[in-house]
Amino acid sequence: MFLWILTFLISTSTMAEISFEGKSFDDVAMELNKKHNVLYKTTYELKDKIDQYIVLDARDQKEFNVSHIKNAIHVGFKDFDYKSIRPMLTPNKEIVVYCSIGYRSAVVAQKLMDKGHKAFNFYGGIFDWFNRGNPIVDNENKLTERIHGYNKKWSVWVKRGEVVLK
Repeated sequence: MFLWILTFLISTSTMAEISFEGKSFDDVAMELNKKHNVLYKTTYELKDKIDQYIVLDARDQKEFNVSHIKNAIHVGFKDFDYKSIRPMLTPNKEIVVYCSIGYRSAVVAQKLMDKGHKAFNFYGGIFDWFNRGNPIVDNENKLTERIHGYNKKWSVWVKRGEVVLK
């Protein structure tokens, strides 16, 4: 338990230390991805074949409730519990994990890789997916233009739709 708390504290403090000044979205996404030794998939790679993957959402429940990628399974970040999601993971199906931009999902993808799964971080996360015109759904599985911006600082990367911060 102590190791999990320490990992969480380091992870969240690292997220807070990311500077956006003078950087493009891709610069920030790559910086977040490089902090972990995980492979990633891009929106371009996933656009037409997202249904071929098990898609996991590593954001907080309140973010997921606003909108998410269709058929994504909420696994969270702070409360990620491998044992509870293990039955949903098909042994031969690849996993893609996303969050807002890619930091929290990289942590979860690494944990899945450590358990022997073929998992990828979703480079650019739901922000990139949505910014490029791909659909997101609400909790009733209806298309929506609302997206959770994580916080005021990170929400600058959402370029369309209605940003929700609550």
